[in-house]
Amino acid sequence: MTRIILGLSLALSTLTSCHPQEKFLRPKKIPTDTLFLALPDKIENLDWNMSMDQSAAIIETNLMEGLTGLELTRSEVKVKPALAESWDTSDGGLQYVFHLRGDSQWSDGKPLVAQNFVDSIQRLLISNAPWAESLFVIRGGEGLS
Repeated sequence: MTRIILGLSLALSTLTSCHPQEKFLRPKKIPTDTLFLALPDKIENLDWNMSMDQSAAIIETNLMEGLTGLELTRSEVKVKPALAESWDTSDGGLQYVFHLRGDSQWSDGKPLVAQNFVDSIQRLLISNAPWAESLFVIRGGEGLS
């Protein structure tokens, strides 16, 4: 039993000594209105059009909301409203019209409008980001890249 405890304490002291400055990164009193995330990597970019690492994706997912979200149950995955309160399809499912929630706004309080989504999609297609081609299903999308 002594070997196991000694081995465990050596392992823990080795792990904690790898990052001696970590104790300085933690606030003495943790605010209740703050989200702390442990990330595996340094974040290079938080621009969702340009970021390419998993750590950035974790932050972006916690900071942003899409037009729709997913509702996960044990037996199925359903698309649910998020920034769009509803949507209509036409042309045999080729055209979608999203109706934005009336209370949607940016973090600075400015109203969120449909043109914000158009601009962002066009910017992604023009950027030549590796995942831009996933939007080639949008009519004219491939011509923008």
